[in-house]
Amino acid sequence: MRTSPNLFYRRLGGVIMAFLRTFQATQKMRALKNHAKSYAWDAPEVQQITREWAQGVLKDLNVSVNVEGKPTTEAAIFVGNHLSYIDIIALYSVQHLCFVAKSEVGTWPIIGEGTRIAGSIFVERGSPRSRIETAETLGRVVAEEGRKVCIFPEGTTSIEGKNWRRGVFRVAQDKKLIMQPMGFVYEPIRRAAYIDDDTLFFHMWHLIQAEPTTLTIRFFEPRQIESADEDMSAMQKEVRAWVDVRLKEQGYFESDVGYLE
Repeated sequence: MRTSPNLFYRRLGGVIMAFLRTFQATQKMRALKNHAKSYAWDAPEVQQITREWAQGVLKDLNVSVNVEGKPTTEAAIFVGNHLSYIDIIALYSVQHLCFVAKSEVGTWPIIGEGTRIAGSIFVERGSPRSRIETAETLGRVVAEEGRKVCIFPEGTTSIEGKNWRRGVFRVAQDKKLIMQPMGFVYEPIRRAAYIDDDTLFFHMWHLIQAEPTTLTIRFFEPRQIESADEDMSAMQKEVRAWVDVRLKEQGYFESDVGYLE
């Protein structure tokens, strides 16, 4: 299907603006960190920069966000299914968190520096030592510094879902931390999901349509972890059941939901 001239220029402008906003936000945060007498990941200025950046990028990409439930106001670990890089942008637009991310993200042009300044915790995939250090850091920043940290225990993006990893739940059990499960569903799902051989530029290009892509974020009840295995299984089932109902409503399991031109 041939792309209309109006949609072509909308896509081009949206992608350019999204990258420009990201660069500008990183510059603002760098200046803030270099000149502020004291710097904290959740300082009001940092929260304002990240919130305005996220809201602007979502507008550029024509993504609207609906929220169900309420995020906890306490220090906690947030966990959920993972469909796209947009999950993180959308969370920044509604709730200030820091994230656990793969180490490569910290080296990405423009984005990498911003994630470091915003307090992200990086882990090297496949490195047992890095996982141990990450677990110790995660427990400390939540229990002692009062941070809200998000981690996607699937480890990668997928639509159908993957088994959650238990490590973060063991940390929460040992440190007696609160965890809050979340669910993410986009409509249409394949337009937003970042999977298979997707590349960032072309994914953003196809994401921008005349009609918005809608993301619903569901915050489930937070709870203190008593048993890592049992609580992890219960949370994963709760999130997956909610996600699957909404995917079935879109007909995802019955048909191939591809890009919309």
